[in-house]
Amino acid sequence: MAGWASGVALVLAGHPFDTVKVRLQTQGVEGRFRGPLDCVRQTVVKEGFFGLYKGAAPPLVMTGFINSMLFGLQAQAVRAVVGGASRSPTTLETMEAAIISGTTIFAVRPGAELAVHHARRRGVECFGRVC
Repeated sequence: MAGWASGVALVLAGHPFDTVKVRLQTQGVEGRFRGPLDCVRQTVVKEGFFGLYKGAAPPLVMTGFINSMLFGLQAQAVRAVVGGASRSPTTLETMEAAIISGTTIFAVRPGAELAVHHARRRGVECFGRVC
């Protein structure tokens, strides 16, 4: 649950920045926005505050899933490195477990991130048209 909660918190804190970034990057030659703050202002005025969270569902699900997987893998790797001993792992053992779990999650995350990117791309619209 801690991994899921951390993933949800990450998306809730960071998604508005991603929305603004995507809209600025895809605004085209005509440049609908004068900058990031103007993009936020126009989005909130035209779509409401939750317009900044448009397209947040896929990253909420995926980031929660990935982080919970990472937390679980880390716990398993620590147990494997310590060898079942009933003591706290040393810093070196924790680092070794982090390398193991990080390497494992690295194999899964790119495909998940690509799926989230495509889902968000379809979900982020700018005032009636896809950005």
